[in-house]
Amino acid sequence: MVELNNLNDVSIYIVPLIDPNISLVDISVESGFVNAYTEDIDRPYLEDKVFMLYDTSVNTVESMNRYLKFSKLDTLHHIKYIKIDKKTLHTLLF
Repeated sequence: MVELNNLNDVSIYIVPLIDPNISLVDISVESGFVNAYTEDIDRPYLEDKVFMLYDTSVNTVESMNRYLKFSKLDTLHHIKYIKIDKKTLHTLLF
C-alpha cells in the first residue's frame, strides 16, 4: 500500500496533470516525495512551472523507479539539488 502524507492542493490536483505517466506511487513517502509547489520567490520567472521536492536520502525501489521514470519524461524541465535544514533535496521542475 502506498503511503501519502501531507499532500497540498498542488500535489493532489496539479501534479497528476503534469504527465500521464506520473502515478500516486511517485508522490508517496516511499518514493521520497516531500512537497510540490508552483512558486519560487528566488526564481519568479518560472511562474508557469511546477516544482516537486524529493528527499535524496530515501533509497527504496520506488524512489529508484521514480528517478528513472522522471529522467525520461519530456515534460521534465530541470533538476536542481538544494539543501534545507542540513537535508539534501532535489527539485524537479516541470
